Amino acid sequence: MQNYEKPEVILMTECSEGVYLASGGQTGEDPTAGGCDSRYMKGAWKKPDYSNSNVQMRAYDRKGCEGCAADDGDGCKLQKGDAKVAGNVYQPVWEQQGLTPDAMVW
Repeated sequence: MQNYEKPEVILMTECSEGVYLASGGQTGEDPTAGGCDSRYMKGAWKKPDYSNSNVQMRAYDRKGCEGCAADDGDGCKLQKGDAKVAGNVYQPVWEQQGLTPDAMVW
């Protein structure tokens, strides 16, 4: 966190609105807890792009969330409210294979 400025708190009893202060730091909660297990997708569903199969593309762009147990072809089941199922892998297939989002794939 750069250029942190300590906020000034003033009590105004005649006001009815609440003000919440945030330091900009992490809350300690895992943003993917109970959802996506991908360290790259971070809960954002991405449709695979097979529009030009003659060209290599980045794994993130070509494969998207393909192979994830939550991918239903039209979005993420977890984002739609489905619960996680024990034993399922909630990562895209390219990540399960150890690839990074920038790895070139067909």
